Amino acid sequence: MDYISVKETSKKFHLSERRIQKLCETNRIEGCKMVSGIWLIPASATKPSDERMTNFPKDSDYPFRPQPGATGSSLANLFLNIRIKESLILQNNIPKS
Repeated sequence: MDYISVKETSKKFHLSERRIQKLCETNRIEGCKMVSGIWLIPASATKPSDERMTNFPKDSDYPFRPQPGATGSSLANLFLNIRIKESLILQNNIPKS
């Protein structure tokens, strides 16, 4: 089995060398092993999937945040958000916090 270095793997996967080291430390790259303080990665290794959050919330998911382009002072927006929240609580659409 042929092995490649962290530097070669970083070029192959288009990731930083540090990220490759972290992937090796967490056993996310199959077959990698450390020998004398150097990570050896199989040449046939495939890039692991990105397990970071993919369904990042959108601004529209936060009804209490002032929307871009809103006019008025931040204090007015605060009071508006409080009134919206109170009306939703009264309608039992959201739990009290």
